[in-house]
Amino acid sequence: MDLQATRKKIIFAIAGIAFTMATVEILVLKSAWGMLHVPITSCDCAGGGWHSIQTWLTLAFGAFFVAGLFAGLVYAIATLIRTRRFIFRILGTAKPVNGVARFTGSSCEAFSYGYLKPAIAVCAHCAQTLPAKEFTAMLAHEAHHVARRDPLWFFVFDILKYTFFFVPLMRTLASWYRTIAELYADYGIDRAALGEVLLRIAETRKIAGRGDFLAVSAFASVLSARIERLLN
Repeated sequence: MDLQATRKKIIFAIAGIAFTMATVEILVLKSAWGMLHVPITSCDCAGGGWHSIQTWLTLAFGAFFVAGLFAGLVYAIATLIRTRRFIFRILGTAKPVNGVARFTGSSCEAFSYGYLKPAIAVCAHCAQTLPAKEFTAMLAHEAHHVARRDPLWFFVFDILKYTFFFVPLMRTLASWYRTIAELYADYGIDRAALGEVLLRIAETRKIAGRGDFLAVSAFASVLSARIERLLN
């Protein structure tokens, strides 16, 4: 599988669906807004049932789209707040040095965070306990996410997933992107070292289980698919 090409196809597919649905929403909301501000006359009432059905359908879809916009907005605000609190709780006042911020912890964890200028956060426990090759493999994986601003893509695609919750394909594509992004970030890394560190991380998975409402890319994400790909 060409992971880079697949990643681009998913991005274009999500962008296409978002553009199409946004266009439809604008047209429907504009029509619904006009209907709400046009007084009903005796001629309208005599027009038959179709006019009433069409009007109510337009208003219903308009309300549906507004609910989606509200859901996306609520998700975005909640995610920004939770991510900020999560980063502060993990890193405190620590600042990245050469793109890497270190934090204290009892288990080996790493993730990338930030939107326009992402950075890597890695537990000092990793540097102290992991063999050099495994630690390098972990940093290389997260550096790949940073180079492609994956935390930002995750955040944007999840907003779209909630905004267009009535489009099942959007949720599927957003999930696929996360999987492909993790597999792609493993590309070119020492397979033996990467496999060893993934097995170590699989024993804890502390950050990986916090994916909802967090705009970070955890090293322990999509473990089963990544380990299976290494084995194959």
